[in-house]
Amino acid sequence: MLLITRDNLYNSSLLASFLWFGAGFHFFTIQRTKAGELLVPKSQRRSPIYPTLVATGPFLGGFNGAWALLCGILLGIRYQELDLFEAPGERMVILGVISSAHFSQFLGNVPILVNGERRGETYWPVLSGQMMYIFFVDLVQAALAAVAAGAQFFSTE
Repeated sequence: MLLITRDNLYNSSLLASFLWFGAGFHFFTIQRTKAGELLVPKSQRRSPIYPTLVATGPFLGGFNGAWALLCGILLGIRYQELDLFEAPGERMVILGVISSAHFSQFLGNVPILVNGERRGETYWPVLSGQMMYIFFVDLVQAALAAVAAGAQFFSTE
């Protein structure tokens, strides 16, 4: 019995994405002050722009929440055994789009990393602390969803 199947990859990718996007929703919406502290150096938090940045957290959190909701609904469809999104081609499209959502989050940090991360009072450190975790988890999530999408296309199950 093979444990790595097209269905298992689909389910695993949806579950991992649901949890990750849900965490993003929580962090940027519920803990928006923490998100602001992560992105803005301590010396710049007295700037009048800082509260505006913190107030935009729910905007970013809303995108993460919508992705979490999509993944949760798709998981619910699977476990309720509804006859929706069963075709490999449909799943491939769904997983490809989810992969691109994760990859866009990873890719957004690449120019900051290439240009030297935090320079004085600008940007944020990509390869340390919480941002490093976010950076690499988004890459792993993108890869998992891409592999799961490929499995839908190439599998002969």
